[in-house]
Amino acid sequence: MLPASQVRKKLTQAEKASRALVTEANKVARALLMQDIDVFLEDNARNIEELAAKHSVKPEYVKKLVNPKTTYKKQRAPTLPNAIAHIKAVEINEGEIHIIDVLGNMTYSKN
Repeated sequence: MLPASQVRKKLTQAEKASRALVTEANKVARALLMQDIDVFLEDNARNIEELAAKHSVKPEYVKKLVNPKTTYKKQRAPTLPNAIAHIKAVEINEGEIHIIDVLGNMTYSKN
């Protein structure tokens, strides 16, 4: 990273033209990739429909079986035992008593 006081030199016409060519080539390559991905997805959807019709099941069921992604989601919310352990640790470290009411709001009181 350049320091704030250092000024970048201006690009020459050749450098600008070179960057424009690279940018255009990247756009063309990206467009071709997206076309191939669209064809792949259409073929994939057609294959799933054929399998579902062949085995007399719904396409959603076949998609669920083919999908390598797990159906379980990791829970990242705090759990009650972890919340209680955290409160006790804070009480020990700070000497304050923390109380959680029914709505989950934490109140403080000094010993």
